[in-house]
This record gives sequence, structure tokens and C-alpha cells, in this order.
Amino acid sequence: MMCSHCACKQGSVSVRCLPFKKKRRINAKGIARYQPLQPEYVLAPYLSTVKGFKSRKLISRFRCGCHGLHVDTGRLLPLTQQVPREQRHCVFCASGLAEDEHHFVFDWPAYCAIRSRFTNIFWGPAPTLSSFLTLHDPKVIARFLRECFEHRNTLVAAQSGHTL
Repeated sequence: MMCSHCACKQGSVSVRCLPFKKKRRINAKGIARYQPLQPEYVLAPYLSTVKGFKSRKLISRFRCGCHGLHVDTGRLLPLTQQVPREQRHCVFCASGLAEDEHHFVFDWPAYCAIRSRFTNIFWGPAPTLSSFLTLHDPKVIARFLRECFEHRNTLVAAQSGHTL
């Protein structure tokens, strides 16, 4: 079968042309946020390091921005109700910051106790989200994210009057 993008021969229909994938990835929405995490088109190391499916899924969803934070859920509203990304504020603290991935990991005061148990991933100069997700042990990152999301889910349930 011939590839419609570059006329390379493919062994099966499920195999995609690498130049086509790269072009598609470069043009994808949100690439400015994702490309620093995965600049090359290779398997991300955490996918082979983290053995638990739930932990891999948690890291994958966080890296892709599909995690349930307000910055994510605000874009899922109908077009007439969508709020600009920078105005999707954290409803759990008075900082006025957007509840995005950076705020979730580094700034939210509710996670101070959790961060203090994971000092090895917050040690050193001010980390970026990219360095946080790529330079540390993915198993530790998964544990940190799991604890933070469990705490957040408790706060969401309390705010809505439900119990978990």
C-alpha cells in the first residue's frame, strides 16, 4: 500500500508514515505546551519504566492536558460558555491563578504537605513543568500526582456536598 503523504511503501494499513505523523503533531493544537515534554518522536521513557497501567494513564493524561483541572474542563464547555484559558481560575485558593498544570504541581498551597514528602523532586533551582515531568523518576512522579489528585477529589467532593 502506498502512503498518500510521501509515497513510501507500508506493510499494513495500521502503520503510519513518520513524516506524516510529525507534520500532524507540529500542527496540532496545544503543541506549544506538549513539545517541550516530548521534542522527539520517540516512545516517552515513562511508558516503559512505569509498570502500573493506572500510573501510566495518570501521567499520560496529565502530560496531554486531559486531567480534570479547571483549565481542562473549561475548554470542554459549549463555545458560548467557554472561558479563556488564563481566566480559568483555581476555585480552591485565593491566588487568582489559573488552575493549570503548573499551579497544580508547584503553587497550590493545599499540596504543601504532599510536596514536603517528595522533596527530592522539588530540590534545586525553580523547576519547570517540563523538567519536573522529564528529569525525575516517573514512578515517583506518578505517586506524587496520585496523592495530589486524591486530595483534590476530596476537596471537590466536599465543595459539592458529596462524600467519596
